[in-house]
Amino acid sequence: MEIRDIKDSEIEAAVVLHNESYGDSRTPEHWTWEYRGNKANSSDQFVFTVAESDGHIVGTQGMIPIFVNIDGAKRLTGKSENSLVDSGHKGGGVFFKLYNRAMARCQQKNIQCVWGFTGLSSLWRRKLEFEVYEGVMAESILVLNPRQAAAEINSKKRSMPVRLMLVLLAWPFGLYGWFRRLATNLFSVRIARDKFVLENKLRSMDHMRELYDRLRAKCPNLIHLQQDEDYINWRVYHNPNVKYKTAFVYEDDKLQAYCYFTISDRNTAYLSDLAFDNPDAAKTLLDYVLSICRKQGVGVVSFLGNTRNRLVATVFDLLKRHGAIKKVDGQAFVLKNISYDDEKRLYDVKNWYLTGLWSEGYMI
Repeated sequence: MEIRDIKDSEIEAAVVLHNESYGDSRTPEHWTWEYRGNKANSSDQFVFTVAESDGHIVGTQGMIPIFVNIDGAKRLTGKSENSLVDSGHKGGGVFFKLYNRAMARCQQKNIQCVWGFTGLSSLWRRKLEFEVYEGVMAESILVLNPRQAAAEINSKKRSMPVRLMLVLLAWPFGLYGWFRRLATNLFSVRIARDKFVLENKLRSMDHMRELYDRLRAKCPNLIHLQQDEDYINWRVYHNPNVKYKTAFVYEDDKLQAYCYFTISDRNTAYLSDLAFDNPDAAKTLLDYVLSICRKQGVGVVSFLGNTRNRLVATVFDLLKRHGAIKKVDGQAFVLKNISYDDEKRLYDVKNWYLTGLWSEGYMI
């Protein structure tokens, strides 16, 4: 068996292994978008190691190059993905050989840390020696239309008792949300309509940079995605897997809030990323997003985020005021430093502005 970097001629075989393992239908073009699609990354910044046995790809480990802002500076990091070994070659340490090779290549390419999400916390903690943060990621769920929510629940492959229980819960949650929204509208101060301007396109990339400058002033150790033009074009505007809607709230020429969201074919809306500096602008933004969701018959609105980060917590609070409930997500956040010099800052999970935008980019 040989452990080495992938060759271009082997991309299709790596994709086939993924599809066979997960019952998926990805293509080599999807792989190219994921690992090479961001123009800010040169073609050799990604890491993708393979295990070859008898001329066949039997294992893979990828690290997507993602620029993250740490301490106000743009840092190259790697998102761990495509950790796969086929059923005939599990055991014998193939996975760990793949991962060790990938981490060594990350170090050679000046990737400062590696991070990701996993449901196998023990493996990442004990065997790979990652820092593992369980229970920090949570999902906020807002039922807009109980009938649609019930229909979506019934469309998923769950046992009949579980489906019945969830359908019954959708109605009280929907009523709860309706009463919370009514109370919010009755007792909150109405914002003058001409104070904020809501637009579907960002006027200038400088406005996004300035917004995060202000957010870092509020949260000095904030770690967030480097949302420059290359990143947004790659991950949001030209994503071949997810069709995003975007909303930006301005006060004069200052960006005060934004949201990227997508509506699935099962009438669930995912708020992939939402951030704001001004709470009144955030309410204006969310009212707009929810109005779009209602018009399109959305049953459930979902937001995924790091509950330990106080800025993300304000998003959860905003949704709660509209009637959302919060539940802990089963995925743990995992992190391993390679060369960043301030490990105290890096390993403090409260600093990480984690949302659904940090996912692989195929669903949310």
